[in-house]
Amino acid sequence: MTATTFPATVSIDGDVAAGNMSINITQTSDAPLPPDPNPPTTGWEPPSWLRTDKDVVTIPNASAPPYLTRWQDPVFKSWITRITGDPGTPIKNISGATWGDVAGHHYSSDQAWSADGALLYLDKNNGSGAYALLLNGSNYEPISAVSGIPTDVRWHNTEPALMNAVTGSSLITWNPRSGAKQTIKDFGSQYTGLTFGGYEGSFSENGEMVVIMCQYAGQLTGFAYNVKTKEKGKNIWSSEVSSGICDNMRISSDGKYMLWGFDPDLLIITDLLGVKVTTLPEDFISHFDVITDQAGDACVCGRVNGDVGHSKSGRIGKYRLRDGQFTELSTGGWSYHTSTRCQTRRRWALSGAGNESGKYPPYNGELIMMELDGSKVYRLCHTHVPTSVDYKAETQASHSRDGGRAIFRTAWNRTGSTPRPVGDYVVDFRE
Repeated sequence: MTATTFPATVSIDGDVAAGNMSINITQTSDAPLPPDPNPPTTGWEPPSWLRTDKDVVTIPNASAPPYLTRWQDPVFKSWITRITGDPGTPIKNISGATWGDVAGHHYSSDQAWSADGALLYLDKNNGSGAYALLLNGSNYEPISAVSGIPTDVRWHNTEPALMNAVTGSSLITWNPRSGAKQTIKDFGSQYTGLTFGGYEGSFSENGEMVVIMCQYAGQLTGFAYNVKTKEKGKNIWSSEVSSGICDNMRISSDGKYMLWGFDPDLLIITDLLGVKVTTLPEDFISHFDVITDQAGDACVCGRVNGDVGHSKSGRIGKYRLRDGQFTELSTGGWSYHTSTRCQTRRRWALSGAGNESGKYPPYNGELIMMELDGSKVYRLCHTHVPTSVDYKAETQASHSRDGGRAIFRTAWNRTGSTPRPVGDYVVDFRE
């Protein structure tokens, strides 16, 4: 519901009054929401040396760079820094802690850097003494171990020291350094199992709207919440939206739509009251993220999971939420997960193409960044992801807020169906 104010002259029983009138308008699915009239169009631009060609290139045979040492990709000339150490080795600056054989950031649709870029959050390390860590956001040195972690956390969009979190039946803010917590809203004990959309959702671009996924009255439920106005949306049971297993829910980038993901890859877009707006059938999109594009339209970007007619399997595509209009963003590669976390200025889609031995040319084992109008694909680096990976060893790259870096996960040329160790790397392609 939105409030609209306009000048009006009203006549009632012969008496005339002039002034301003304010009315509330409730959006319905048969009147699509308009795009944002002022989408970001300026900001950091990719440097001219980034490759955008479609030549097939060989992945160089290179060992993983030493911990915290900058290494230049010999093909694409960007700089890569390994930010997690060898398993069993001490974690610098944290007494008694050691690195595990799986360590890294959370997920592609989750921003890894704090609002000011000063901190980087790693949410997993299966070594000892530090399950989660805060790193320096620039040189990537460990700062501290993190304890007392709530159920699900996301960096606050504007407050650099804070994260938004859910714990118990409450939405809170949380300081990962001090452990301080402040309740935003306690929804009550009848709400259980709260997550940000099944651990895959994030807040709207302005940081005001979020979708909470939970159990209520014995059923899987989702609702929108506005942290600025303290307004809670309607409880919507997933079974009202579709049958089957709902494994993720999230808010659109503009805060106007709810996205409902049903296993394996059915995506339904509704308004905040649960009224269906658009349906993307099975295999149209998977492993996606949300964004507002250069035209001001709320969109979803992700992997096309099958040859569905308008694209090839494994490529990255963009769908406009209000009507499902499709734009192909990549023209090759078999991509894993998609990130659109650079949302402060100009924005792109980011994804890691798997090492498929050249079956999906030209992007093989590369990190790629795509213009949202489909006009260009930037080749950032080779990720040295093995040809055989489990879920933890997939790249799951996430774009930095500043646009010129990305964090990604890789087992760096290890072999076997469960390649280890898996660690985090940052590629820097700023001037």
